[in-house]
This record gives sequence, C-alpha cells and structure tokens, in this order.
Amino acid sequence: MSPAVRDYSLAMLDEAGIVVSWHDGSSPDNATAGFSDDVIDDHVGQFYVLADVATDVPRRNLRIAASKGTCTEQGWRRRSSGAVYWGTTTIKAVVNRHGMLQGFSHLTQRTAEPRDGTRSTVQRRSGTRDCEPAGILDVMRQTLRT
Repeated sequence: MSPAVRDYSLAMLDEAGIVVSWHDGSSPDNATAGFSDDVIDDHVGQFYVLADVATDVPRRNLRIAASKGTCTEQGWRRRSSGAVYWGTTTIKAVVNRHGMLQGFSHLTQRTAEPRDGTRSTVQRRSGTRDCEPAGILDVMRQTLRT
C-alpha cells in the first residue's frame, strides 16, 4: 500500500465473506474510524449501508469477484457508529496455487462525495460498479504487497 493512500480499510475475508483480519488505515480520521477488532468474525456486509445489505449487494459483489477475479464499486459505506461515507471498494479473489478460492481482499478507500445530491438519499443505491476480470497472479501480487 502506498504511503500516500489514506482513509482506507483493508479486510481479508474467508470464502463466505467473513472478516478474518482487518486493518483500519493510516489516518486517525480514516474511512472506518469507529470500527475496532470486533469486526472480525462478522460478515463483510457490516461495512455496507442497510439498503445495500437488504438488496444483497455485498454477497453479489463477492460472487462477481469470485467469478471474474475482482469487483470495484463506488457507493455509500457504513461505520459501526452508523455514520456513512462515500467510498470506492475493490474486492479481489484470493486463490491458492491450484486455483481454488481461499477468500477475498476487501479494500475500501474514502473518496470525494458525489455532487449530484445523493448524500441526502442514503437509502437509495447510488453507486457505480466496474467489475473486470483479473489475472490470479495479479490478485495475489496486489494482495501480498499490502
């Protein structure tokens, strides 16, 4: 991870989307301020707003990442306090040398809020998604670098 990158969180997930390790970034006012180690052993859906959880967005993004290698999406994310922020999330599949899914890396970086008024309608899904295939070696290299 570049030292210039701030306001991020990195979670390693098992193949079911359960958080097995978590790092809250380098800034005291980072994107997930308010989360502590109690995020471990809970589903990644805890980082998403309730409207996205209700429409199964976290699980759908995991399925996309499992099949295509990666999934990048912008949208509203949630802190444990319930406060929301706009962020870019990239989920990458982590596979073993035999190509079997072992879990996922889940990186969220806080980004500038959209200027189209979506802040007032957090319940409405307003994100963008760009899920592209990724080479397994690229996924592993990026995951191991962080």
